[in-house]
Amino acid sequence: MICDGTDANVEQVRAGMASVFDNYVTDRTLYAVQDQAWAARSGLWADREPVAPWEGRTGTNGKSTTGNL
Repeated sequence: MICDGTDANVEQVRAGMASVFDNYVTDRTLYAVQDQAWAARSGLWADREPVAPWEGRTGTNGKSTTGNL
């Protein structure tokens, strides 16, 4: 999604506000952006054991699905 000339998807991943969902990714460059966010511990990557949103919702990681994700 382009907003005022800025790719909102890239900016959300860069800020650690979103992670790349393998099943739907069409822009493979997002993986490099995500790696940079992870290395900088930005946003959701600040957690020592980050949980992908789709895992948190389904409980596939063994953690509680209640509370903040």
